Amino acid sequence: MFRYLMLAMLLAMSALQAHAWKSYSDAGSLLADISRDRCVEDAPEGFNCLSKDIRYVRTDTGTMPVRLWSISQLDGEQMGVILDRYTLPREDFTRYAQDYGGQSKGNGYSWISKQVVLQGLAAEDGTILLPAEYIQVLPISDKVALVMALDYRYYFVTLDPETPHLFKLPFKHYEFYFIYGRTPETPFTLMFHDKTATDARGKTLVVMDNMGKEVHRITDVVNEGSGDYDFYYYGNGKIAFPVKGQDGAGLSVVVNALTLELEEVGPYFQTLPVGYALADEWDDNNFNNYQQAPVQRVATMTSGHGILSGEQIYLPIRKADGEVLNFDHPNILGIVPLFLPEIDGVRGWLVVYEAADGRWYRLVANAPDGDLLSGKRDELMPESIMELILGREGYPPFADIWLGTLDKDEYYGLFAGADKRDIPEPPLRLAVRYFKNPMNRSEGVTDWYDAGMDIGREELWAAYEARDNKATHPDNPLAMERPLILKTAREWWQNNKNYREYLETPWEVLQARYEAEARDSLKITADAILAMNSSDVPYGGDFYAAARTLGGKYLSAYWRRWHALPRSSDAYDICSRFGNNSYECNLVWPWAQGISDGQRAQEQKAAQAYAQDVARTKRRAPAYNKPVSEPRCYNQGDGTEKCFYD
Repeated sequence: MFRYLMLAMLLAMSALQAHAWKSYSDAGSLLADISRDRCVEDAPEGFNCLSKDIRYVRTDTGTMPVRLWSISQLDGEQMGVILDRYTLPREDFTRYAQDYGGQSKGNGYSWISKQVVLQGLAAEDGTILLPAEYIQVLPISDKVALVMALDYRYYFVTLDPETPHLFKLPFKHYEFYFIYGRTPETPFTLMFHDKTATDARGKTLVVMDNMGKEVHRITDVVNEGSGDYDFYYYGNGKIAFPVKGQDGAGLSVVVNALTLELEEVGPYFQTLPVGYALADEWDDNNFNNYQQAPVQRVATMTSGHGILSGEQIYLPIRKADGEVLNFDHPNILGIVPLFLPEIDGVRGWLVVYEAADGRWYRLVANAPDGDLLSGKRDELMPESIMELILGREGYPPFADIWLGTLDKDEYYGLFAGADKRDIPEPPLRLAVRYFKNPMNRSEGVTDWYDAGMDIGREELWAAYEARDNKATHPDNPLAMERPLILKTAREWWQNNKNYREYLETPWEVLQARYEAEARDSLKITADAILAMNSSDVPYGGDFYAAARTLGGKYLSAYWRRWHALPRSSDAYDICSRFGNNSYECNLVWPWAQGISDGQRAQEQKAAQAYAQDVARTKRRAPAYNKPVSEPRCYNQGDGTEKCFYD
């Protein structure tokens, strides 16, 4: 499993494209949605789509559902009418689409007009709320939306089907974040990071109201976790912001997404990016595929645990309502995120147990059922791992644990002078102390055992059951693991070096090398056969291949036994390989020549017989029938005649 461990300013635009309600790169992507039945059936014909997907926006009295309206394939004249309403010259629109919209520099105005997808907004029943005249639409309420206009800049716009009005955003330098209105409890909500604000400790996040105006300014927002966002929104509509004051004390400010009221002050939290677990089905596409998990820090790992030393111990916060979870287990102190070199996000957890007699641990790195890449994105979310840590179906308990590798200076010093492209990342290894009786901790613990490089559930149980065959040390896990780390590192380095040299070697050199290796392999096999019985070598197979390609004693032994080759054409190959005057050629050529002469004689005889048959056919005179031009007729005695020709 550890073989996978070593694979080792958020822009508003990119964040929006990654998580927005829906945006289209070109007309083809809109057509694909139409063909996939993602539009309501009574949508206008052509390149029009009213999304079946419904989202919710805030109103003065609650929420209302809306649909996204998308159109494309406008001709230059139709697009021009829209551009004129916004006093945007056609040449400027063309340039913006090329510079910011991904359109090719070689495409002109008419082509781009057909390719661009414009968006608007409709009520659930199809009533138009905002005309489809924008590159992207993100509604804030039933009154205002955030749009990317045709100049590829963001504006607020009033929801008016006839005369919508654009007005500028209230911040000069900003990023923005959205809650995307999937439920009535969490309607579309817009937050800005005001980059012009000068905060003492953290960011200033601004929550916008139904009219696109500032309703809450939250300062000193600090997310000390490694997650991407400085807030978290829960299923019940709460948006929590982690805030730290000048004294370092932390708390969370909570805003109700539905009412936009400051609801409460809660405990300080962090967010962590949690990815797919490390399974045999690991896929490169999942390196950066992760989701955010809110957690609360409860303790810190002590030293002596390798890369886990000093890591924070957390309790998860429930996504549904923001409540802290304790796993309903009296001895679980919390969980430690497993971060690994060159892999983004949390890829496993260390579960920390604590009782009066000390701590013990479990690793959680993949699921009992194995495959994690088939619709199991929540597999490692903190709320989901309870089933992986209890009982025999979970992971084995460890009295102590060390996960690590060599010091970097020591490690890279071993490869001084080597090509940097070949040097692997330091291999990680796992060392553990077991309980002598996993069901009764009071019976004591073992020495340190090497648990290898695989951290799957089955592998860790197998390592426990085969512990008598593993390396051990009474008190120093690194001393035990050092030679194993070095051995693995050398193997990885050699593999990297071999592969790089293979890629850099000309094909003709590789071909010659492969042929030499093949000859050596044949020689070893043929020598073994001769050693067993040199007078009865096999007719075909590897020995004959050796006789034909290596010649010498192998061909001699073969000829003594069989006095023939499986194919007479092989003799020509042997003479070509060793030369016409070689021993090998002189051995097999007379036989092959005899075969050839015999075949030639048979062919000549057959040709002569055929020629004789043709000659006899030509000498035989054809039967002659005198032509008759008049019929001969006989009276039948009844007044009729019967006539015929000779």
